[in-house]
Formats: sequence, structure tokens, C-alpha cells
Amino acid sequence: MKKILESSLFKMTAFLGIMFLIVLIFSKKLLYILNANPSFNFLIICVFVIGVIRLFSHVRRLAPEKKWLEKFISSRKNNGFRPTLLAPVFEMLKGHEGKSKPYIASTTLQSMLDIIDSRLCDDKNMAKYFVNVLIFLGLLGTFFGLMQTIQSISGVINNLSINVADFSLMFETLKNDLASPLGGMAQKKNCLL
Repeated sequence: MKKILESSLFKMTAFLGIMFLIVLIFSKKLLYILNANPSFNFLIICVFVIGVIRLFSHVRRLAPEKKWLEKFISSRKNNGFRPTLLAPVFEMLKGHEGKSKPYIASTTLQSMLDIIDSRLCDDKNMAKYFVNVLIFLGLLGTFFGLMQTIQSISGVINNLSINVADFSLMFETLKNDLASPLGGMAQKKNCLL
């Protein structure tokens, strides 16, 4: 179990390290993209950081609980640590302290494992929740950016004058006026990334 925890922490840290390197490599482009919609992008980054911290803390929380269970099984004594994830196991084994072979019925053991499984699933669902919030914020920022782009295109069309004698001048003006909103549309979609 210790190797699994260390392996998970290593994989998580390696992934964050790779992400950090990618951010460093493309920092100029990313800063340009992030400045397109700073409020949404800042919110997305904050949610990402909070999610990463929470997930790391959940994985690190498993180590002391595992250590407590191993010590209790080997010595049949509680060392003063009160587990949170394994609280039902703690309550069950508290009455068997000092006994060489504690008796636990298979149905009781199964219900304890189900409770622990549901607590671990809650942690897994929290990770899914953060991912879904990040996707939602990205889509919201994208739609907000598209709305601004459509408003600026609408302004260009409303300011278009048909009473111009030279249509090539009118189309040149239209082309120049649409360049900015359409060029910014790609930049506004950055929240989705």
C-alpha cells in the first residue's frame, strides 16, 4: 500500500511538473491568451490550484491511516492516533485492543469495507466535481467571449454606410473593421483550453 501511495504521489507530481514545463515553454503565448479574459482565466486557475491541493491532501491523508492500521494489526494497541477515513474500523477494533485474535463477523467486516469504499468514492467524486467545474468555467468564459465578439460585429455592421459611392472603399472599411473582432474570437476561446 505504501508503494501504491508513493507511486500515486509520484505520478501526480510528475504530471504537474510536465504541466509546469509546458507553461514555461509557452509562457509568452499563454500570457497573451490569459490576458484576453483575465477574470475568467484567474478564476479557472484558482479552481485548478484549489483542486490540486485538495487532491494531494486526500492522497497524503491515506498514509497515516494505513500506518495506524498496520501498527494496530501488529501490536493490537492503539497509539493514540484517531483515523478519520478508517473511523468505523477504529470503533470496531477499539473493543478488541490487546486481544490476540479479534473476532469480527464477515457481515460487519463487509459493512465496514462498504463505508470505507463510499468515503473513498466521495474523494473520487470531489475530483470529478473539480474537473466539471473547470469545464463549466471554460465554457462560460468562451460563451462570454463569443457574446462580446458578436456584439462588436453587430456594431461594425450597424456603422456600415451604404450611401458610399465607392463600394471598394466600403468593403475595405468593412474588412478592416471586422478584422479586430474576428481576430479576437480565437483569443476569446482560450478559456475553453
